[in-house]
Amino acid sequence: AGFLAPDLAAPGQRHFWDKIRQMRAAWALESRWSKDQILEAYLNLAGFRGEAQGIGAAALGLFGKTPDALARDDALLLAALLPDPQADAGTVARRACAVSHEQDCGRFAGEAASMLGPARSLALDPGLAPHLSDRLLTKPGLKVTTTLDRRIQTLAIVALKRQLQGLGGARARDGAVVVVDNASGDVLAYVGGIGGASTAPAVDGANSYRQAGSTLKPFLYAQAIEKGYLTPASILDDSPVQ
Repeated sequence: AGFLAPDLAAPGQRHFWDKIRQMRAAWALESRWSKDQILEAYLNLAGFRGEAQGIGAAALGLFGKTPDALARDDALLLAALLPDPQADAGTVARRACAVSHEQDCGRFAGEAASMLGPARSLALDPGLAPHLSDRLLTKPGLKVTTTLDRRIQTLAIVALKRQLQGLGGARARDGAVVVVDNASGDVLAYVGGIGGASTAPAVDGANSYRQAGSTLKPFLYAQAIEKGYLTPASILDDSPVQ
């Protein structure tokens, strides 16, 4: 019949009632699913670094490979991430070494640093316009013709990567670019994000809500420069007025 238990655990702590609930959930799964089904569900739902959920997303996001193409060391590093997806490279390397049961594990330190470093995220390119594709391709087999210009799209991606690398992850984690032909209204480039130090690389930054004030700034500055009130070298005091 089951029972209800009061939530006695303080924030950040676990109570024995939580363990009992987990045991009941485990028994329910065991009674309906085979071991292979439970493992498959776990690998498809387990959370990895950032917003990557499941082994498929983690393999693509961290190694640029599908799960079937992972090398043994790749798989060990992913397994080492499961207890704490936000662990630093050193911790992940030590866990991978423990899982491998090897004596000489020096290589894992470099591999973990490469897997988790910002250079890895910036180097990965899941496609020419993955965010726009996700918006437009709403069902399997669908083909859509867009106004994107491949050359301009590539230039926008490269420019954004360079800008983010120059700023560093502490100042800007990701960015977005949209290039529009004023005469025709055609969208020539659509870059929803390129990863970098982003904690949510799958989020479409070009289609996300933002403050209206920041959206208007380029137009206001352009008008001020056009009228001679400012020059591109002018420094503005952006401190609060009150």
